[in-house]
Amino acid sequence: MWILGTFSGLVIGFIIWLFVKAKKAKAANAKQAAKEVIPVTEETSDSRGLEAYLPKNFKISEFDSPDVKGSGKNMQLSTLKMLDQARDKAGIPFKINSGYRTAAKNASLKNSVKNSSHLVGLAADIACTPHTRDKMLKSLYAVGFRRFGIGNTYIHVDNDSSKPSPSVWGYPNALGYTITKIEAL
Repeated sequence: MWILGTFSGLVIGFIIWLFVKAKKAKAANAKQAAKEVIPVTEETSDSRGLEAYLPKNFKISEFDSPDVKGSGKNMQLSTLKMLDQARDKAGIPFKINSGYRTAAKNASLKNSVKNSSHLVGLAADIACTPHTRDKMLKSLYAVGFRRFGIGNTYIHVDNDSSKPSPSVWGYPNALGYTITKIEAL
């Protein structure tokens, strides 16, 4: 009897050990999968590839228009990849002030333009300070952005090929920045 009791105790203990091990492995795999970027192919992608691309440094919701939850999914894949790469190069956080915008949100903004690149998910406004501005501009330029709007507390970048490039403008002025100065940072 004692041997049977010991044996069944070992079996139950082994089953519990297997269950705990499987649960930990499943949790570890889920955590790893959440960090991985799946290659974009026709089978894994919507028109922008966002179903397949998970930004390393941002949540898609950071790009939502404030009036429509979930609208950050309208950001273009090329813009998100460039922002991710620029954030890595800069080595400092990028706080997104504005990403995708609905037409209604864009129209409600005092200085917005009717053909804003935000409307098609090709632009982002990133918070900056005088201490972070140069580092951010340098990394954004390094990954291929060539359109910069520079304000006191933010940088607008876009990769909208339908607009003149390279281009630098300011809100209300460009604080002395030119594309040559940004290139030289």
